[in-house]
Amino acid sequence: MVKVGVHRNGSPYSEEECEEIITKLEMLLDGELDPEKEKEVEKMVEDCEYCMEQYNIERKFRKVIKNGLSAVKVSGNLASGIMDRIKALAAGR
Repeated sequence: MVKVGVHRNGSPYSEEECEEIITKLEMLLDGELDPEKEKEVEKMVEDCEYCMEQYNIERKFRKVIKNGLSAVKVSGNLASGIMDRIKALAAGR
């Protein structure tokens, strides 16, 4: 796993926990967590100002990407090719 280096002095969590929380934050924002894990991550975010800050940054980043990309017009072949490549990369191929 690639470390993102988000731990800060004063955080209620250890450096390792911060790395795990960021991974979970990304999964939460991508809708990849079950309801129990969602509640766990939401509690972590509520308990830590740094987690809340990172959550807001990630959420805003996704919104910018989504809104920015929706305005881009491309051919169907290009769009499907890009999606196929993204899926292949996500699957580790």
